[in-house]
Amino acid sequence: VEVATAALQRLPSPRPGVAQVTVRIGRLTAVVPDTLRHYFGLLSPGTALEGAALVIDEVPIRGRCGDCAAGFEIETLSFTCPRCGSGLVELLSGRELEVVSLETAEEVPCAS
Repeated sequence: VEVATAALQRLPSPRPGVAQVTVRIGRLTAVVPDTLRHYFGLLSPGTALEGAALVIDEVPIRGRCGDCAAGFEIETLSFTCPRCGSGLVELLSGRELEVVSLETAEEVPCAS
């Protein structure tokens, strides 16, 4: 709620209402989507986000083998290459935690 509200502060007044907030959460973060929805519902009343829908984009854990260069999705917390068995794995995704977009209820002029 704080990150999205801070982003709105950069818009000229009067600020538009927000219809939708989209966030991206990697599976390696400690954020549980249902818990985020719950707290968004508790913290957004009385803010510019009141009444906004929360859309959560869950990002899978993806890796690339440092030995054979195979790319793969990691389903369990076993960081070994499914192709060659190497433990030399580079994480490509799964750690994201970011506000991706705010959709306003009305058109907002672009700042020049």
